[in-house]
Amino acid sequence: MLGTRSQASNNENINILLVEADINDAVRDKSEILDNSFSNVSVRLMCDTTAALQYINGGHRAAGQENPNLLVLDEKLDEQEAMQIARKAKENPNTKILMLCQLPAKTRSKSLIDGYLNKPLNSEELITALEGA
Repeated sequence: MLGTRSQASNNENINILLVEADINDAVRDKSEILDNSFSNVSVRLMCDTTAALQYINGGHRAAGQENPNLLVLDEKLDEQEAMQIARKAKENPNTKILMLCQLPAKTRSKSLIDGYLNKPLNSEELITALEGA
């Protein structure tokens, strides 16, 4: 299981890749995660789907970082590009994929997505979604 409170409290690393369409939303959401989480949570922020795909394709290793075990995609991203990132991320069975949505999460359905979060991002909702994995 990935990214639960027990994982966080056991000092296991939780590596989050946050890919958002709007830089202001991305900065706010990254702050929300880091300000309200455990010290072993790292967040990599990207607003460029091409760079995010390169990162998932191995750029994280070149940068000396671990594979992200949580990918959070903004629904405002180009859908085809977002699903390409999700497909590549799914090659790692330890990566969970969550989608940030404006509409209530229960109205959405995509086969590659493990769960949904409502915008603006709330760290408690993120933890709850991780615990449901």
